[in-house]
Amino acid sequence: SHQKSDSCDGDLQVARLVPFDTDAFHCITLWKDEDFILRYKNTGSSQWSFVLSAPEKRSYVAVGFSGKGGMVGSSAMVGWSSGGKGVAKQYYLQGRSPEAVTPDDGRLTLVRNRTVAVSKSGRLYLAFELSTDRPQPYLIYSVGYEGSLPSSSDYTIQMHRDMGSRSFKFASGTYIHY
Repeated sequence: SHQKSDSCDGDLQVARLVPFDTDAFHCITLWKDEDFILRYKNTGSSQWSFVLSAPEKRSYVAVGFSGKGGMVGSSAMVGWSSGGKGVAKQYYLQGRSPEAVTPDDGRLTLVRNRTVAVSKSGRLYLAFELSTDRPQPYLIYSVGYEGSLPSSSDYTIQMHRDMGSRSFKFASGTYIHY
């Protein structure tokens, strides 16, 4: 399958499929080895918008926020695509076993109806908005094993194939009230 890549040089290919305006977002290569591209912007008073882009490999992708860089005690947004339908959920990472990673749980305050996962041209895009003055100072990220999608009955996710974390200073932009 032909994998289209994404980069910070180009525009977001799925802008019209995302439920918010992605104009003038900051863009970083979050994880070079796995080709994770993260776009984000301080889009309002106490509001931050994110779009994670990663190769679609029949596995989940995740990006989370951590106070000290560790996985345990953090909350993450996880996205995958199954049968052409994107799924996006928040998980609370209470521990390292799959039972301790609980769906529809976590400390992130999501803006309603602004979370979506979209599969397009061999890439998965996970978009979401958070209500927070400033996201926690570490980004954590992971990817699942190819062909191992979360169970559609209880949304348990299996152990990741690889993960990483990095400290990150979010650039807060000025936003304009019309």
